[in-house]
Amino acid sequence: RFDGAGASGSRLENCVIEHAYGHSSKGLYITNSSPTITGCTINNSISDQGIRLENSSSEISNNTINGMSSVGIYVLVGSNPTVTGNTITNNGTGIYIDGNSNGTYQGNTITDNNYGINAIYSSNNPVFIGNTYSNNPNGDLNVEGIISTDVNWAGTWDSVYQSGNLIIANGASLTIASGK
Repeated sequence: RFDGAGASGSRLENCVIEHAYGHSSKGLYITNSSPTITGCTINNSISDQGIRLENSSSEISNNTINGMSSVGIYVLVGSNPTVTGNTITNNGTGIYIDGNSNGTYQGNTITDNNYGINAIYSSNNPVFIGNTYSNNPNGDLNVEGIISTDVNWAGTWDSVYQSGNLIIANGASLTIASGK
């Protein structure tokens, strides 16, 4: 568990976390801090979440997260992480982003999950660039909620997405590139 400002300079590198049942059923629980987690393997766990971020701007890179019953990386409570180069497989949901969190999600391989990424829009605008999706039977990139600002899904934004219940609020806009 990483908790508080004192943990923000911490770094967890090239580790293996297996057979874990961490704090409140999380493999790694990061709250009110922003450590770097890189090169780690989190798998074979009875924890329902591989990495849980609350109020965190952590850098999560080049990890393998496999076999969580609920979520590989769970991003909530105003978090704004940078999540790059991870392999996220065989989880209930690969990455889940709540309506109060942002972040950049780039170059991840997200396969064999029930859902690839679920992003709930509210006051946030997460960015998805160059992720690779396959074999996520309930959707690769699922978006829902209320877009309340100007959101641009053009250019380098991932082109594989599915919208559930998505509302564009008065005064907000959504730009989608042609052909996406």
